[in-house]
Amino acid sequence: MFLIIRNGIPLNGSIPAPPSKSEAIRAALLLALCGRDPAGALAGYESASPCDDIAFAVSACRSLMRGQRIDVGESAALLRMILPVSLALTGRADIGMGQRLAERGLGELEDTLGVELKPENGRLRVDKKLRPGSYSVDCSRSSQFLSGLLIALPMLSGESEITIKGEPVSKGYADMTIAYASLFGARLGAGFVQQGQSIRVYPSKYTVPQPPYTL
Repeated sequence: MFLIIRNGIPLNGSIPAPPSKSEAIRAALLLALCGRDPAGALAGYESASPCDDIAFAVSACRSLMRGQRIDVGESAALLRMILPVSLALTGRADIGMGQRLAERGLGELEDTLGVELKPENGRLRVDKKLRPGSYSVDCSRSSQFLSGLLIALPMLSGESEITIKGEPVSKGYADMTIAYASLFGARLGAGFVQQGQSIRVYPSKYTVPQPPYTL
């Protein structure tokens, strides 16, 4: 991205660019699943200040791997991705969130996972083991529900299939998830996302690629 400023005063200098929030959240999750410090998602951006969502992602992924309670702040993307990952890992989730996020709803994941997702007193508690099988995801409101499954399902012992319902919005972010998961070793039967598509997900072992963790 380029920012062009036109005025009569000569300007010079530099500003450290922050990392992409979308990329950092995905990289932090995948690094954690490889047993690495999720802060590695910020490699190359040490001089920039990460936004709150990225800071919560690093902290939440550390808590996930330590078996501790998770807090996602107000990050809908982090919640929608780390929930199915937690269910795939341990069969349970205990996630704290901000008030605004708790009011946004998770209907698409409720339908996909077959569970009721109702936060109480700022926490979402779910007991359900994610298992290999057929999943159907409505992507007409957000691609983040799909992204969570694309990261979670490769960890399971058997093959799964994800059918995409509705016209995918922000499909570029789902494509980003496929690219990142594949970079870390996931075996997915698609390179991009489209309406009505069925994506095969194969049992995979996540491994850490050479840094920096960018596409």
